[in-house]
Amino acid sequence: MSIENLYSQHLSSKSNQVNDGINFSSYKLEQIGESSNSCIFSITNKNKQSQILKVIKHNSQNSYKLEGREQCSGHSRECAHLQNEYNMLRKLNHPNIIELKHDQLIQNTSIVDTNINGCCILLEKGNCDLLQMLSQVYPNVLEMSYLKYCFKKIAFAIQYLHEEKKIAHNDIKLENIILFNSEPKISDFGFAQKHELDPIVQIKNWLHRSKKNVAPEIINNMKKLKAKQIDDIKAFDERKTDIFALGIALFNALIHQNPFEIMADSNDSLYSKFYEQDGASKFWSDPQISRMLDFISSFEHSKVPQLKNLLEGMLHPNPKQRYCIKQVLSHEWFNL
Repeated sequence: MSIENLYSQHLSSKSNQVNDGINFSSYKLEQIGESSNSCIFSITNKNKQSQILKVIKHNSQNSYKLEGREQCSGHSRECAHLQNEYNMLRKLNHPNIIELKHDQLIQNTSIVDTNINGCCILLEKGNCDLLQMLSQVYPNVLEMSYLKYCFKKIAFAIQYLHEEKKIAHNDIKLENIILFNSEPKISDFGFAQKHELDPIVQIKNWLHRSKKNVAPEIINNMKKLKAKQIDDIKAFDERKTDIFALGIALFNALIHQNPFEIMADSNDSLYSKFYEQDGASKFWSDPQISRMLDFISSFEHSKVPQLKNLLEGMLHPNPKQRYCIKQVLSHEWFNL
């Protein structure tokens, strides 16, 4: 489904009911995050139970005009993403996927004691995300056995999405892996969707997302779209792009950097090394990468040869040859 259709659904379902039955004045609110168009609050009730309130801010400069529709002031494209996240989470039930804590999308809501008005959802609250945890221990790494545990749990959640629900998450990254004590859960389902067969709709959806570290098939389609080679744009399996993103996240968690910086409009020498013919060996022997591999090889359970094999399978440039989630889960590295 295109973002335009999502946004149309969002506008047509607007409610005049304030807060949808939630009285925020009875909660203690603490703002813990903010971007240009969103705010994250920790909200605590009188029983000292905490949840996350995710708010997409409205203002008169946030307008999204659909073809054939009057301009609607206040709502933004991100409101449609929030509605998509809400719709997805309502259908999901897995121990390693974040839980929705209210049965309605809260729309047109004013947050008490703030100047913020917007659309919101309530989510369970974790301790921190995996990137924050890694930053706390840097320049060291997390215990290797725990990283294996963490990524295997996330892989099980992705298997549930891919095989049972036929859904691609489309935004797998360390920031979207939330830790609940030691248990990891996938969050942020704003871009998640069932497999889209229309290649034009598919690539246009990706235009509204970060173009950093996306799979090669997406980069190729973006270049074709920019060159107006519309007939050459081919549909791709977004479940395989999830595997690519998971590989990037695993590499980042272990080596404290991305394997390469992939952008639709730039070149990266490590990317070229990895994807030229028989180039993986050149990539792994790059001085910077080699030093990091030597560092993590000193840790118990690191098993660098098997790790390299796993990453090469997850980051394969050809999505047809790239691992599926079942191959990831059955890989020997997780069991060594």
